[in-house]
Order: sequence, then C-alpha cells, then structure tokens
Amino acid sequence: MLSDAKFLPRRLALMELARRRDMLIVEDDYDGEYRFAGRPLEALKRLDNHQQVAYLGTFSKVLHASFRMGYIVMPDGLRDALLQAKFLSDAYSNALTQRALGHLIEQGDFARHLRRMQRRYTGRRNRLLAALETVSDFQVMPQMAGLHMAVGISTDPASMDALLEREQVTATPLADFYAQLPPMSGVLLGFGALADESIEDGVSALARALLHD
Repeated sequence: MLSDAKFLPRRLALMELARRRDMLIVEDDYDGEYRFAGRPLEALKRLDNHQQVAYLGTFSKVLHASFRMGYIVMPDGLRDALLQAKFLSDAYSNALTQRALGHLIEQGDFARHLRRMQRRYTGRRNRLLAALETVSDFQVMPQMAGLHMAVGISTDPASMDALLEREQVTATPLADFYAQLPPMSGVLLGFGALADESIEDGVSALARALLHD
C-alpha cells in the first residue's frame, strides 16, 4: 500500500530542487477527492515552506463538467499576476455560480454529495476491475484514486488507435502519455461517465479490439 512515508524523501527532494532552481511546481489535484484504497497522500503544497507550489483544484469533476469553476492556492508573490491574467482572460467568474457553490459548502450539501459520489464511483470501479480481471491478457495497474484505470496490453502501440476505432471503443493509448520511446503498451480507461450496465460489454469490446486482430 502506498503511503506518505514511502514517497516523502522523493517529495522533499523535488521541493529542494524547486527551491534551488527557483522553479514553480504546479500541483493539479483535479480528482483527488475520489480515493478508493489507502490513506490519501498529503498535498505537496503542505510541504511548501518556500512558496514554490501552486495547488490547483476543480469543482467540475465533483459537480458537473459544465460547472467550469476551480481554484488555485498560489504562492503569495504571484497573486497579482494571477489576478491580472484572470481579468484579461474572462474578467471574473459568474457571481451567481460562486454564491450557489458557497451555499452548498456552508450548508454541508457539498460534503454529502462527495460521500454519495464516492460510493457510486467505488461500485463502478469495482465492477470495471472485476470485468477486466476476467481477461488474462489484461494487466490492470494499481489504481487507488481518481476516475481512470490503466491497463497493460501486449498489443503493438502503433496499431492501437486503429484497432480501438474499428470496435468503436473509447480508450486512450498509454503511448500518448510518453515523452520518450519505447512506451508501455496499454490503454487508459475513464470510468467517471461510464454507464454501469455497459461495463462488461465494453470490456469485451476492448478485448476483441486489442487481443484478436
């Protein structure tokens, strides 16, 4: 099981590197509210003693994709520049939406919504995991948080896009996330908007597309 203690030396080393080189670390915790195993890892921002981390979060993943509202915990020295950039981008966020969100948080409805969605996504994740584990050629990567699951598959990465399109399977090849070659062969599956009743059929289609060319 992953823990803060295991990663703390690497995290501290990263923070020290950022301090020495005067770098800004952008910590994008866009779906960290959903954790399915183990204790949540502390944010890097909690180790930020030298104002080197910008912590980003969003409400779009936990409320609705069209909500389009997030937040940044920014180093103090960049506050004015950020406010100016925000103003030049779209002036300001919708005041009514902000008031509604504030009301949800203050009344406890937001926390209750998170608990309800955590239960729903836990069930969906477990169902997807069970379906994937029925296919012996799928290697499911450890997944403890977030709404995506990585699956290793021996299929040639160069042919993966065409094979997925042929079976009309929506999945992202892991090769898309590599800056250097050779990439790991496999796909990233998102299950946030996946209909529960379609999971088994979807996994079967994935197997047809990538294992029986």
